[in-house]
Amino acid sequence: MPEEPTRTAGMLPGDGRDPEVFGPLEERIRQEERQERAQRRKVRRKSRARRTPRYPRVSTGGKSPAARKRATREPSEAFAAAEQIARHAAAEIRGQFGNRFNRDECQRLANALRSGIVTKHKPGRRQKAQITAALADWRAGMRGDDLCRAHILGWEKHSEWRRKNEKRVLVDGIRTRRRRERAKAKSIGYTCV
Repeated sequence: MPEEPTRTAGMLPGDGRDPEVFGPLEERIRQEERQERAQRRKVRRKSRARRTPRYPRVSTGGKSPAARKRATREPSEAFAAAEQIARHAAAEIRGQFGNRFNRDECQRLANALRSGIVTKHKPGRRQKAQITAALADWRAGMRGDDLCRAHILGWEKHSEWRRKNEKRVLVDGIRTRRRRERAKAKSIGYTCV
């Protein structure tokens, strides 16, 4: 009966290679592959670490810089008096109505108080200071390149096409501002230039 070749790790039955020679070789190859995989994992970890910001992390304690600044300021006397009035009003509401309000209604009450105290900002987009100044000079009689030179930064260095575009944008802005001011004045019954 023919002898069965001894099977070592990684070698197939019927393989004609000598297990004494190729067994240790294949073991060394497997070990090198394991080392390469481990090295790749280390590189991946390092690359993930590199994606984090390079500047030092400063702990704010969960508060924004503005909140920390607010906390350090001393409240004024007027604020202290107003806070006392607000607390008194809250206690009066609780005393009169007890715990009849659910959380949502309490939140709406707080918002009603807030909307009465915190004033709303002026609606609409803020006007551009460049157009306001250019309109004042335009009303004073300044026109053309002089107006552009005064109100467009780097006018002398710009190319012909860039100058043309920026001049058009400035003049359109002046024209739009004048049209809106006239419409507003007309709506309140006032005539303007």
